[in-house]
Amino acid sequence: MLSKILPIEKVVVEIASFDTQKILNPDIQGEEYQNGVQKGFWDVREYCLWRAGYKSEVSGKKGVLEVHHIVPRSGGGTDNPSNLIVLTAQEHKAIHEGRLKIPKSKIEKVRILKDASHVSTIGWHIVNELKELYEDVRVTYGSITKAKRSEFGLEKTHRNDAYVIAGGTVQKRAKEWYFGKFFRRQNRSFHKVNPIKGGIRPANTIKEAYGFRRYDKVECEGKEGIIAGIRSSGYFVIRSLSGERIHDSGRYNKLKLLEKSKTVMFERRKAALSSHD
Repeated sequence: MLSKILPIEKVVVEIASFDTQKILNPDIQGEEYQNGVQKGFWDVREYCLWRAGYKSEVSGKKGVLEVHHIVPRSGGGTDNPSNLIVLTAQEHKAIHEGRLKIPKSKIEKVRILKDASHVSTIGWHIVNELKELYEDVRVTYGSITKAKRSEFGLEKTHRNDAYVIAGGTVQKRAKEWYFGKFFRRQNRSFHKVNPIKGGIRPANTIKEAYGFRRYDKVECEGKEGIIAGIRSSGYFVIRSLSGERIHDSGRYNKLKLLEKSKTVMFERRKAALSSHD
């Protein structure tokens, strides 16, 4: 989209990269990253027993030990050590019978690791898609962006993040800029959850009234915004792209259509810039 307006020679993408090994071991550094947590052990079970000190990670008791999946494989759990907990045979049986629960701290750690992996996968998918379109595609990381913002005394905003990611330092910045937002065309449901009279479930489509649809860009009493809500009475809720109130009850005959709704909508903004902008 931007390439239709400006020539793009280089693309830099910030990856929300979470260090999963750092989450498991905050003290990890240097060559320890290459070794991995299981290096030197025959299998995952042996590693988990060693990690637990050959005792239950719930009670600290010793004896006959079992390695249990915190998130079962049937529910998407893996054999990664972060998803395994060491229990006594009695505790293992009690968990399967519902008489004992796994500590929340263990479950939370697995959730963090799963979310981190998911975010990282999405980020790299975007990078690979961009490489199909542009020759020079590079990645950066949130920690680098934060350091650059701090260096130049910039507050945390999407605009300032983009500025330093693109290599901005002390250049004179434009006083006007564009804010964009993605809108889905349909929600995931084909029909309404609650049926109407007769048991019929209406199609779950975006409504239209008086020639206006949700997310159309309009002018209302001299102010531009998008239609955030539609009423059959002909009154509309108007908001900015960032959700700021423009009008809670703008009548249809007072609206001027500026742009039909699209997947990505933009609005022009002016910003109060700092002295080195």
